[in-house]
Amino acid sequence: MEPSAFEQLNPNHAILWLEEALQIPLETFARPCNSHINRVYEMTTRDGIQFFAKFYRPGRWSIEAIREEHEFLLDCDESGLPVSVPAAFDSGDTISVNDGIPFAAFPKISGRPLDPSGLGHWRKLGSLLARVHNAGELQKAPSRGTLLPNLQTRKDLDYIAQFAQIPKGKEAEFLNLAEQALKMCEKAFECNPKIQRIHGDCHRQNIIVDEDGTISLIDFDDMLNGPPVQDLWMLLPDKPENCRNLIGDFIDGYTDYRSFSQHELNLIEPLRVMRMLYFIAWCARQKSDFCFRTKFPEWDAEEYWVEQIEAFRLQLERLNDPIRF
Repeated sequence: MEPSAFEQLNPNHAILWLEEALQIPLETFARPCNSHINRVYEMTTRDGIQFFAKFYRPGRWSIEAIREEHEFLLDCDESGLPVSVPAAFDSGDTISVNDGIPFAAFPKISGRPLDPSGLGHWRKLGSLLARVHNAGELQKAPSRGTLLPNLQTRKDLDYIAQFAQIPKGKEAEFLNLAEQALKMCEKAFECNPKIQRIHGDCHRQNIIVDEDGTISLIDFDDMLNGPPVQDLWMLLPDKPENCRNLIGDFIDGYTDYRSFSQHELNLIEPLRVMRMLYFIAWCARQKSDFCFRTKFPEWDAEEYWVEQIEAFRLQLERLNDPIRF
């Protein structure tokens, strides 16, 4: 099989494409950055301005979906939030396409990833995400997925069953546990949580703290429609029952800007199951990609599925005995 243009993408291509799109001369070095799905390079203009060039994996997002990411960032920026807004290219658009690969340029925000165990951050985090969610209410994102168990997660499980190539000795056990867990998630979502634009992938690597303590949110490319509590639970450094003080500080900061639905905390464990299924489905979709195989060599070995079966068994126990807030 001939390698795709995306698989052949390298720093030299990236620099040439960005120079053409921006009509600005760049330094001749582009540093590859960690990214499981897209290709991301850190670049510098001849004037010393640093930015990240993001090359979106073809077929992952439509142009309309990428535009919705950029619109969300612009809404956040207009609301005074510390986010990296995509630069306009010479065409006036924030998206350019070369050889079938969409790409965008984002100014670099300097800082370090958030330490979630730092007690002083949680009220600030609550305030930041409340304002992000206020911006999220301003528009719809019809080209993005919707984080509901009977929609996106059901599709994920169906994909796993059809394409993940689970070892025969483990397939029935895994799918049975996953189906039980998904049905319990569907039951939990009968509370009809508010669904709106959210970041969707809000973990510590996507929170940047600068020298002055300003907290910025980056990497919106997995934004989707879902319950706002999704942007809380992935930040927690431990099980939610062991993080009550942190959650309390978060809610204190959050409610300075908008109301917080306390009952949505009970969606944390169902959302964890949904994330687990999302990740397995994502792995199944990437399994033929060379870079994926390099980063996840253990994928689809029998030991991997033994671990997943145990993880879902433990998660079912947590769903059957939920922590109430």
